Amino acid sequence: MASQPSLRSRMQIAAALYYERLPYALQQEHRNLFKGLDESGDGRISKVELLEAGYPKKSFFSFLDTDDNGLLDFEECKSLFFLMKNKAGVCDGCGKPLLESYYGCVECHAFDLCATCYGARNKLHPGHPHSNFVKRKPMISSVMNELIDQVECRVVSQPHAPSPSSGLVSFLKKEKRKEKEEEEEKEAKEEEPEKEKEEEAEEEEPEQDEEEPEQDEEEQPIEEEPAQVKKEEEVEEEEAEEEKPEQQEEEGSDCSIM
Repeated sequence: MASQPSLRSRMQIAAALYYERLPYALQQEHRNLFKGLDESGDGRISKVELLEAGYPKKSFFSFLDTDDNGLLDFEECKSLFFLMKNKAGVCDGCGKPLLESYYGCVECHAFDLCATCYGARNKLHPGHPHSNFVKRKPMISSVMNELIDQVECRVVSQPHAPSPSSGLVSFLKKEKRKEKEEEEEKEAKEEEPEKEKEEEAEEEEPEQDEEEPEQDEEEQPIEEEPAQVKKEEEVEEEEAEEEKPEQQEEEGSDCSIM
């Protein structure tokens, strides 16, 4: 079970995220609610004003008053609006919102206790006549976790919505961004040796290609030598054929003389 300060901080973050993602009409509804509760018109809601509006437990006001100054400003009132819109229950023992697992009466279905008050249920005044309780999980708990996980995972469900102005939310974003940058740098360092090997391999391939033509050039004269010898033999044969008629004529002339 989370501590009350931690649980209150998570609720405040979730409430800010929830408000920033609302359409303009619902944001205006929240502003009208704030103005309606602020009877004095000083821009703050006092404990008396909240009690008169139907929130009888003083501890409920203290839970919303994150800076403990006895007044609720507009940012703190976002948590009230968030609880109302998500139909969060209130502990019938201490009066604080039920944001975590709680215990509900099985017989009357109208009496709920937080984990702390359930542990001390025998000391509650006034007490409750029924003793059968069942452990339940409030729906608002899932809503809070989903909203905060979206920030931690840097997921924006509505791209048009402005980012929340909460300092803690900004801190979470910076931390996630820092972690991602460190991971990218680590991956880049791991890839550098592989890239160097690929570049060296690419540089060696052209050198091999340049050596191959030189070998071809050296082999070419060897292939041409038989061709030249063949041509010389053909020329000699032609000259020999040309000399044969001359020899025959000379022999013929010698025979006629005889």
